[in-house]
Amino acid sequence: LSRRLNIESDVIFTGFINRGDRILKIFDIFVLPTSFEGCSNVLVEAMAKKLPIITTDIPSVKWMFRNGESALLFKEGSTTDLEEKLIKFEAKPLSFIYTFGIESNDFL
Repeated sequence: LSRRLNIESDVIFTGFINRGDRILKIFDIFVLPTSFEGCSNVLVEAMAKKLPIITTDIPSVKWMFRNGESALLFKEGSTTDLEEKLIKFEAKPLSFIYTFGIESNDFL
């Protein structure tokens, strides 16, 4: 996906990170593609850091957000929908993107 969007040099796929909360401050956008979460600690941590969030539209996650206001939610398993959400952020000014981070933080 990053190759198709021509953003390979701007994206890092880290895999699992122990104590990931310590590196959230370097993120511009937080993306969590998931098929199952309880109440996701990592989403709460991203919200606390006021990061704009893109995550999967699954029941255990979507109750935390107002889609299109406090986060962008994409269909489970759909890289095409995820790509559309990433492009939506890419096409907007930073002030628009950071509004999502502030809105998600208000949930806390």
